[in-house]
Amino acid sequence: MTSDPQHNGKATSKAGVSKELREHVEATREQLDQKAGENAKEKAAAAGDKAKEKAVETGGRAKETARDTAEKAGETARDTGEKAGETARGAGEKAKETAAKAGDQVRETAVKAGDQVKETATQVARIAQEKAPEAVVEGAGKAVAAVRGRRGPLLAAAAVVVVVLVTAGRSRRSR
Repeated sequence: MTSDPQHNGKATSKAGVSKELREHVEATREQLDQKAGENAKEKAAAAGDKAKEKAVETGGRAKETARDTAEKAGETARDTGEKAGETARGAGEKAKETAAKAGDQVRETAVKAGDQVKETATQVARIAQEKAPEAVVEGAGKAVAAVRGRRGPLLAAAAVVVVVLVTAGRSRRSR
């Protein structure tokens, strides 16, 4: 240990500078830590804001997608309903046509049956006149006159017989 004042002054000044430098470094460190903390807070806040924006955007897209899906489902249901209605109308029209054809066929069959009954009755009458005694022919003539006066009920009965025969024939075929 020297007692050189110049030497001691340098040591003291070095110690002072060193202490000042340490304080300055410490203060700088604190400032940097503080700035780093502030930057982290700002970045966290910005990230939170971005996350909120993303959530709002994603929610909006989800609502839009749900709305679009609901609209498409509604359109599909409407289209399906329209198609079902068209199919039902077509089936109804075909049923009407088939019923009309069946009615026409029944009428034609009834007319044919009526004609056949007339022909058969005429043939039976001719044969009966030829082979029957005179008294029977007169009685038959009276019966024929009575029937001619009531053709409507006779034709109705013939039509019923024809319908029963046609229906029975169809039911046998379907078995």
